[in-house]
Amino acid sequence: MRLPSLFDLDVDLELVNFFNQKLDQYKNNDKYWIDIDKSCTFKGIQSSNLLEFGDESLYNNLNSIKTKFENLFEVGFEYHWVHLIEYEPGGYQKIHSHDHNEDFSFVLYLNDCVDGHTVFMLNEKRNIAAEVKPTFGKSVIFLSSIKHFAKTCTETKRVLVCGLKLGPLPDPKS
Repeated sequence: MRLPSLFDLDVDLELVNFFNQKLDQYKNNDKYWIDIDKSCTFKGIQSSNLLEFGDESLYNNLNSIKTKFENLFEVGFEYHWVHLIEYEPGGYQKIHSHDHNEDFSFVLYLNDCVDGHTVFMLNEKRNIAAEVKPTFGKSVIFLSSIKHFAKTCTETKRVLVCGLKLGPLPDPKS
């Protein structure tokens, strides 16, 4: 087992395009979106937990990413939640962590942005942080206990975020 605290990985173009299409598809249907006043997202839209809707194509494409992480880290993961977020110009996300929900989280950037970087507070006592620029196709997996936030963006920014719990390794025979 080789678990990361923060690790980035490039995702196939087809997968990123799929999630962009899903965001566009869901965007015009109110049933998929939460009141962002109840989230850490400001100036934008955030989906509810997309796992609740039973979209098989969503699961299949998520599994492509999850399998890459499982193979890389030699550990099994189970989904806990999945959100799509679109920030408007001026949008950002306040500092938070996910350790109350899951073990690991990942962000997949669905477009390039000149700003709106995600900042990971690796050691708050020593003020050590890592900053990731939103880059089409880049994903970042991290321990959910790491506090993080998104800086203000000056253009539309789109991301897929997913919470993962440690689980059994998939059966290689299936």
